[in-house]
Amino acid sequence: MTPPEAHEVVRRVGWLSLQPLAFQDRLLRDARLIRVRAGESLYGNDALPDGIYGIAAGMIDVVVAPGPFPARLVQVLRPGWWIGETMTPAGTRRVAELTVRSDASVLQVSAQHLERIVSEKPQLRADLASLILRHLDDALFHAACLSTADPTLRLAGTLARMIGRDPREIWVALHLTQDELATLACVSRNSVGRALGQLEAAGCLVRQYGRIEIRSARLWTYLETAEL
Repeated sequence: MTPPEAHEVVRRVGWLSLQPLAFQDRLLRDARLIRVRAGESLYGNDALPDGIYGIAAGMIDVVVAPGPFPARLVQVLRPGWWIGETMTPAGTRRVAELTVRSDASVLQVSAQHLERIVSEKPQLRADLASLILRHLDDALFHAACLSTADPTLRLAGTLARMIGRDPREIWVALHLTQDELATLACVSRNSVGRALGQLEAAGCLVRQYGRIEIRSARLWTYLETAEL
């Protein structure tokens, strides 16, 4: 993948695609394209912040290990997702590790470049802050999913959180095992199989060998009309 091809992806889907064109141009001007192989770490837990990363190709696991708690898979990122820090207090360390699930092409904008961007145009700080708010919304949605004892709703919410809510994406494919889905949704593996069957019967997804094809709008409708 070339830099222009990577730019086209992140301009088309995800957080950056929703930002003003001038901000897109300014951010991508300082982005460098890196390629990471499956199994490698993009950054590790307890590392110092070094900017933000935008996924142009491949899938990346987010594993968190805050404080004394054991490491746990909490999210699987796909093209269009951005992660990292836009503005952090000096000395703040990460509590997550990013591990590449499949060979990935990733755009990185360093912390130094981010500071330069907002020093040139302070109004762009709000555009960067929107990424923080997006991640906060994701964390709160995750917590809300775990508040229900219904494994089907937990799984539906987990899948919705991973695919996001972009009306431009009709179908979204996720390559996940049932064990991984069980970990992400905090349910038993047996519950995952039953829940997937119910969601498939409701028209929310189609199970294929090694992947799940999710009908985005139908899944969100299912969640919004569910009896909690």
